[in-house]
Amino acid sequence: MKGGIGATGSAKARFFHPSQKIRDHWPNEYQTKRLTGVLIVGKGTHRVNRRDQLCYRCRIQEIDDNTVFHVICSNFKVKTCALIAFEDELVVAAPVVVPARQDVTNQRSSVDDVSPNVHSDLVNEIDELRQQGIEVDDDNEPAPENAEPPPQATIPVGEWITPTICPRREANCSNRKGSWKRFAWTVVREMNELAQFRMCFPEQWVKDVVIPATNKEINGDPLTLSEFYIYLGCHFFMACFEGISDRRLWWSSKPISMRDGAPFCLNEFISLRRYNDLTSAIRYTDKPPPDFVDRFHDVCQMIDAFNQHYAEEYIPSWLNCLDESMNSWLDKFCPGFMSVPRKPHPLGNEYHSIADGDDGKPVMWRIKLQEGKDRPKDATGKWAFPSKFEGTNAASGRKFSKTATLMCEMTEPIHGTGKIVSMDSGFCVTAGILHLHELGVYGQALVKKHKYWPKDVPGDQIDRYFDG
Repeated sequence: MKGGIGATGSAKARFFHPSQKIRDHWPNEYQTKRLTGVLIVGKGTHRVNRRDQLCYRCRIQEIDDNTVFHVICSNFKVKTCALIAFEDELVVAAPVVVPARQDVTNQRSSVDDVSPNVHSDLVNEIDELRQQGIEVDDDNEPAPENAEPPPQATIPVGEWITPTICPRREANCSNRKGSWKRFAWTVVREMNELAQFRMCFPEQWVKDVVIPATNKEINGDPLTLSEFYIYLGCHFFMACFEGISDRRLWWSSKPISMRDGAPFCLNEFISLRRYNDLTSAIRYTDKPPPDFVDRFHDVCQMIDAFNQHYAEEYIPSWLNCLDESMNSWLDKFCPGFMSVPRKPHPLGNEYHSIADGDDGKPVMWRIKLQEGKDRPKDATGKWAFPSKFEGTNAASGRKFSKTATLMCEMTEPIHGTGKIVSMDSGFCVTAGILHLHELGVYGQALVKKHKYWPKDVPGDQIDRYFDG
């Protein structure tokens, strides 16, 4: 049934917010009680479980103090319809069509910058993005696993002791610095920039995938490895300068001017026509598109190649840092678009990344694109690419939460090594730390109190202990 103003329905009491009034009214049964005859008085976006979600605004007949509650629409069952349903519930969604390759030809060959549809007025922009259903990753909100209030009972903390034995030393884990498997740091220091870049870059993937796939699409001479590096270098060079919206200016025949055009010409490296041909033809995967919608299909093989390259060529340090990085976009229609207000470039794709945290060499050795609401599902509605760290750990019987799954995926190359990974408060999830420990990784995360302490963290007892 469709919701609308005047409709009534039911939902579990624990799904309604503000939850404190629910707990005060039904202190012993709010977790299991189902409320009926709840009247819908509106609909809008509210922040629930760290996400902006579409909710019904309701009045509960048992709490007659003019409080307007909200409940996520999917948690509410409409029993009697309103005369007029909400407009968005009358719209029949059109079937999703996987875009054909020729649909993006014009964008591939464009010489102009993407027209931005997000701007610098971040506070107002974020509010607008939330209203449009775009995910916002806010560090001031608890992780999803910590969004519910802790139980009233005090968590037993056992006896406080001063540790005298390091579990890593006891297990003979050394504090070995990160290193390349085929090159000593003394050799790396003597390399020029191109040699260092090629060492860090998944060149074999370029040879096996990018060049053959691009040559199937290209007009003119086939692409070679050396020409690929020239093309890539031109991209890097152009990215160092702002305010040049038309790429053709980099190939202008006019004299260089302080007031107009590009500061350098690239004609001696590659012609404009060849550059445009490569831009139109470049491909990052040789796999055919799946029979379901996967908006990340064109880049997944590239990300996998990067991770595989570092798994095969690099030995991470004994101390590592897991965090988030942003790939800036100005087009909110890109796949996986997110807003992360705490970042210097807060709009675009969010990548989880892990890097060495020791010896001043922050080598990033694994990345994962945060797919968010665009994570692909197959024709049956299940995740198209499930993780091996989802569901329940067969050995311990402990369930994987969303954040715990991410922590286990990102640290997979160092499982069983006894190495350490440090994380910010967004990863302070007890289940995740325990899963890492069972996988042979020591996890440590900043404990940050939001509305309350993270689940299973006895923060008040810790405070009292350190206060003496």
